[in-house]
Amino acid sequence: PAHLRRVLNKHPELPQGEGAGNAKRFSLEEILTLRNHFAEEGVSTKEYRPYRPKGLPAKVVAVANFKGGVGKTSTAAHLAMSAALDG
Repeated sequence: PAHLRRVLNKHPELPQGEGAGNAKRFSLEEILTLRNHFAEEGVSTKEYRPYRPKGLPAKVVAVANFKGGVGKTSTAAHLAMSAALDG
């Protein structure tokens, strides 16, 4: 988060996100713009534009448990975030 704030301060032409303080929200288009910027300007050993090869089907993941209040929603949200970051 601190690195992203430094980059956004240095490059005002990049999407700045919406929200107050450190809680910024970005649209998908803004995230893709930021990923492209980091792919060109960032560390060469990191992959900033993850992708799914053409023709490879999407994955389907189900989270289930027979008891209520055991973290299904939290687990599903974290899986979704991780999948989004992985591309």
